[in-house]
Amino acid sequence: MPTWSELKRTCAEALDADGRFLTDWTRKAFDAVPREAFVPDRFWWPEKQDDGLFPS
Repeated sequence: MPTWSELKRTCAEALDADGRFLTDWTRKAFDAVPREAFVPDRFWWPEKQDDGLFPS
């Protein structure tokens, strides 16, 4: 299983490759923020047909 650091690096590389970091400071800010602090300990998938996220 990848570590938080590996996931963050992979995400940053994908955003960079897609041209999402329009300035140097946005990449630096992305790298500086500890994203793992914002990840919930638990999450729930919506029920099928409950909110329109699943096709019929």
